Amino acid sequence: MLSKQKKTMSISALTALVTISLASTASAEYGYYQGNSQQQINYQQASYQPQGYRNNNYNNPPEVLPYIPFNNAPMGGQNIFQPAPQHINPIYQPQVNHYQPAPQQRQARPGLSAERQRVIAAAKRQMGIKYRWGGNTPREGFDCSGFTKYALKGSGASIPRTAAQQSKASRTISRSSLRPGDMIFFKTKGSKVNHVGIYLGNGDFIHAASGGGRVMTDNLSKNYWQKRLHKYGTFLS
Repeated sequence: MLSKQKKTMSISALTALVTISLASTASAEYGYYQGNSQQQINYQQASYQPQGYRNNNYNNPPEVLPYIPFNNAPMGGQNIFQPAPQHINPIYQPQVNHYQPAPQQRQARPGLSAERQRVIAAAKRQMGIKYRWGGNTPREGFDCSGFTKYALKGSGASIPRTAAQQSKASRTISRSSLRPGDMIFFKTKGSKVNHVGIYLGNGDFIHAASGGGRVMTDNLSKNYWQKRLHKYGTFLS
């Protein structure tokens, strides 16, 4: 009977020892798994942290400051960047008028009689007509006295044909009385009047020039004409 009791106690003790051993093994494995899981979580947390930042408390992230644009970032308590002006005055550029009016021929001075204006207009219309000795019309050309006779014809004045005859028949006037439409006589060769032109004003006159080969304008201020000037005359009132 005693032997049977001892045998029963030995079996119970062995069973208890096995149970304790299994519990220790399970506890160790659970602790190892739990430790590895926490280490993996810590590693994952660390991998998502910004460079240079260490925070052992994943549940308390650092305070995020508001975004400040680079241009407004202060340095030493002052803003080193000045905002661009809202309004910039454009550089003044004067407008240039590229339109050039067509040149116009000088008009007869105001106050001239209709008679003188007709003479001036008729003379200017012949500008560029070729010179021809003995010529009397635009078609055939003009010499100097043929040109003056043609221009004055529109005014109703009847004058002689040659320069010498026109000089003799005209009424002599002074330089101060000279007006557009009057005539100027020259001695270009010898002592006889052989050239004539019509005064336009401002020292200019128009004539059929043998040297120029056409009807053209010239000016009394030239030394050539000053030396050969004979007189001023007119057939107009």
